Amino acid sequence: MSPQIQNEFIEILENKVRLIIIARVQEAKYYSMIFDSTPNTSRKYQTSQVVRHVMIENQEIRVEESFIDFIETKNKTAEGISDMIVSKLKTNELDIMNYRGQAYDNASTMAGCHTNVQQ
Repeated sequence: MSPQIQNEFIEILENKVRLIIIARVQEAKYYSMIFDSTPNTSRKYQTSQVVRHVMIENQEIRVEESFIDFIETKNKTAEGISDMIVSKLKTNELDIMNYRGQAYDNASTMAGCHTNVQQ
């Protein structure tokens, strides 16, 4: 396989896995998100998006945590990060009204008293 075909194959699998994860989250209804940003090797900031939800099947309760995506973070202000999060929730068709918890890395932008993403 050529590198281009390999990349296309990986992208197809990535999208399929993401859709399965999103369907499970929607089935669970309530969820929380974890966002953690860090510079990559080319010194561009990327944010990892992880979703956590509780599944109840056959009287068994299980907490599931799944990686969803890496997001290039172009605007590192509180407003930019908030917009990015809301945009990803809409893209993944996750209802913001069912968003019950949030966790971030220790950046002051996320929980500052004047610019607060957690609002």
